[in-house]
Amino acid sequence: MVQTDTTPPSKLVFELHMIKPFEGRNVAAISLNVSGNSTNVPWSLDDKQNLMLKTVALLINLDNTIGKDFEVGLARLKAIAEK
Repeated sequence: MVQTDTTPPSKLVFELHMIKPFEGRNVAAISLNVSGNSTNVPWSLDDKQNLMLKTVALLINLDNTIGKDFEVGLARLKAIAEK
């Protein structure tokens, strides 16, 4: 993961280089949108897939594969933000 752009304190853009289960390079962004006493944290992933990866994506449930990692990361972010 390499940070490629920021707009402090509201946005972080980074390149994500995945190695397993398939190699790929993606651009991801995390934003912080403050509204009253809460903050919405949307994230995006720009994923360029070739035909083989598109086919595999139909067979593998990515939420089951990496969803838990994102949940852990968001829980850690929440704990830090609430300190």
